[in-house]
Amino acid sequence: MAGPDEDTASPFAPLLVELARMRKSNLRAAIGDVDKIIDLLTNAREQVAADADGHRAGMAMTTLQNPVKAQLEAITNDLKEVTKAQKGFGKALDKALPQRELPMETDAMADHPALIDRAIAMHLLREGQFSVASTFLREEQEHRQQNESTTAMAHTISRIDEDGDDEMKRDDEADSDMQSLSEDLQDKFSEMYSILAQLKERNLTPAIEWARINNPRLEANGSNLEFELCKLQFVWLFKGHSQNGLPDDDHNGQLGALAYAQKHFARFQSRHL
Repeated sequence: MAGPDEDTASPFAPLLVELARMRKSNLRAAIGDVDKIIDLLTNAREQVAADADGHRAGMAMTTLQNPVKAQLEAITNDLKEVTKAQKGFGKALDKALPQRELPMETDAMADHPALIDRAIAMHLLREGQFSVASTFLREEQEHRQQNESTTAMAHTISRIDEDGDDEMKRDDEADSDMQSLSEDLQDKFSEMYSILAQLKERNLTPAIEWARINNPRLEANGSNLEFELCKLQFVWLFKGHSQNGLPDDDHNGQLGALAYAQKHFARFQSRHL
């Protein structure tokens, strides 16, 4: 069992004392004094109502002032005790549970602005906001170059970290990385949105061409996207001019679908047919 010394050393011991004090200093006394004032006013009203003599009514009101004033002062004192107990408990609570900085209040990304910029640029590219992404990347690069120029005026041109890394080299790598993000990914996302636009127009050709070029990677991931797209194209051609709206020639309708199958399905025979 814990001894009395351990209880005294506990930071919660003063808190328990203040809690007991706050429980004792409740509003019961104040409520009792309010009830007394109500009784005084009720009795005075009954006296005034029962006696038609105005002089006696005035005397009743005069004699009422001092008792009511005394009870109001008693209520004020009661509330002071309650407030004092609440403040004491609050101070004891703050002392027993001091406020500490939470880990989440530290910005883990504050030292990695390049990663934040990259994430923003990626989001803009995914949303198809190519002009906004281009402007953002250009302004970000200009801002970084301006900061580098300011730093170069205060330090030597070649700055070596404590771990031996060349900061200038790392900055150049960051610029190169952001530049590749701007060019390579923008081209890929632009191609994706172009294919999606053609799909909405019921034109499968760009999607099939993309799947054919990237077929090795798709097959490595177990995808048969190219075959599925070719099947859709076959069905679309088979429906004919009245359904697909394509030119009514030998490349459309049943003959067009048959010619398409003979040309494109042979390469899928070993795997799908």
